[in-house]
Formats: sequence, structure tokens, C-alpha cells
Amino acid sequence: MEPAGVSLGCMQSSGPGLNCLLVEDQTLVAELLRGLLQTSPQVGSVRLAHSVQEGCRLIDQMPPDLLILDLGLPDGDGQQVGLHLLKRHRKPQIILLSAQLHDFQCDPSLLPHIHASVDKTSAYKELTFALNGLNAGIADSSSGANISQLANTMSLREQEVFLLIGSGKSSRTIASALHISQSTVESHRKAIAQILGCSGAEMVWLAALHLYRTQHSLEETPIP
Repeated sequence: MEPAGVSLGCMQSSGPGLNCLLVEDQTLVAELLRGLLQTSPQVGSVRLAHSVQEGCRLIDQMPPDLLILDLGLPDGDGQQVGLHLLKRHRKPQIILLSAQLHDFQCDPSLLPHIHASVDKTSAYKELTFALNGLNAGIADSSSGANISQLANTMSLREQEVFLLIGSGKSSRTIASALHISQSTVESHRKAIAQILGCSGAEMVWLAALHLYRTQHSLEETPIP
């Protein structure tokens, strides 16, 4: 018998595509996003879970190619679902969902697999853009500017803020560390997002990815 609140059956779209698992605890948001996913030519099937436990169980049944993951779940951090997926799938694509991506700190092992991050306050629009870019992906794109190159165009203060954002520091903590006001930090964040040509939510995980690759001496990935 299926547990209440989770659909174990695949919801088929109009054509072949990625096997997708959507993990989102808010019912209305989940149904809205599932409807969008079912119309995407990139997606072949959609399963829905509402908790860490349900998400991990569905991964054990069939690891998805695409995981759309709410970070704030009722039984724990959504990143646990992503980490569980990495044990079953070598190269999954992950799209993060959160209303608090502003100060999000990502587990380093997940970073290479994150295709996009989506602010739930504008999830429908941002998820549409993310789905449209699935074929290229951050890791495989051959066009666009290099994160490191763009970071070099920032002022020294913006570079400091960018690295601190990448390490998961909040605006308040950054302000204290650099002895500047929080409003000044917010201004730097906006300027950095403009330089990168991305939203504030995307800038957070791009900063984390940049810091991760810098620390591990990995080749920089281009931004689509």
C-alpha cells in the first residue's frame, strides 16, 4: 500500500525524456511543478515525494536522472535525498528548490551535479528556464563565460564577498567579517549577480561551485 501523500506511479509526459523525481512537501507547489514537468519535452516521467524518507525510498526503487529537490523538508534537510541519490546514480542532474537559497550552504559532493537553483517564490518561471537548459547543463556547456574569468572582473571587495558567499556565510556574517554594513553586503551581492548574469539564488550556488573548484584545483565550468 502506498503511503499517504506520495505517488509511486510514473506520470508520463508526451514523449521520451528524463526520469524525474520531484521532492516537495507543499502540496500546491508540488502539483503546480509536476504539471509543468509533465509538459516539458525534457522530462519523460515524474514521480512525487513529500519527505526525505519518501524521496530516498523512491530512489531505491528507481534512481532518477533528474532530481528536483526542496531543501526544507518536514523530516530533515533535502540534501540528504541528493546524497542518497549519489550512491545510486553516478551522474544525476539536480535542481534545487528553496525559499531561502540566499544563505544556502551546499554539500560539496552535490555541487558538480547541480544544474540550477530555483527560488520557490518564482518557481514556475525559473524552473521553466532550468528545464530548457537541461540539454546543455552547467557542466557540459561549451559556450558562455567562465566563472573565474567573470570573478576576475569584480572589484577586490566583490571578490571577497563572492568567496564568503561560496563558503555559506550569511550577509550578516559577511558584514561582520569585513567590517561593513549589511546593506553594503546586499549591494555587493546584487552587483555580483549582475556581473554573472544570474539571479540571486543562482549566484549563491555558483559562488559555492567556484570556491569548491578553486579549492580542489579543478577546471572551471562555463555558465550557459
